[in-house]
Amino acid sequence: MIQILLSYDQFVDKTLAIDLPAELLSGTPVANKAIGRYEELGGHTLGLFADRFGLVMWWNDAWFPLAPHLHISHVTEGLSRRLTICQRPIEIEIDYQARPPVTTPYYAEDEEDVDFGLWLKNVLASPERRRTFLANWRNGS
Repeated sequence: MIQILLSYDQFVDKTLAIDLPAELLSGTPVANKAIGRYEELGGHTLGLFADRFGLVMWWNDAWFPLAPHLHISHVTEGLSRRLTICQRPIEIEIDYQARPPVTTPYYAEDEEDVDFGLWLKNVLASPERRRTFLANWRNGS
């Protein structure tokens, strides 16, 4: 069943259609429903979505359920970033560039607002943020 991931960049109207088995989806599945977020990082497509069992990672046209305890790190050096996600036997290491946050007298962005890798690390490292993501996306947004 085709489901939708929304671009993490709130100023870009992009979506990613992914084909998932209906048994992964909560309740009565609805086709073309937004169930999470994604971004292109360093030539990789990386997304996070909620299914009926918990959080799921989308990585380069494949999905895998995330365990409650996994290793994730995010290293920053200037605008260069390295995101590492390890959940045996899967190991993902992505090097990418991030843009600096924009600040004007009328608008300000945090680093997390412009860096999907940092946001992903912060969500996956926090049980409270995991629960919030699940509550917001499990039934679609």
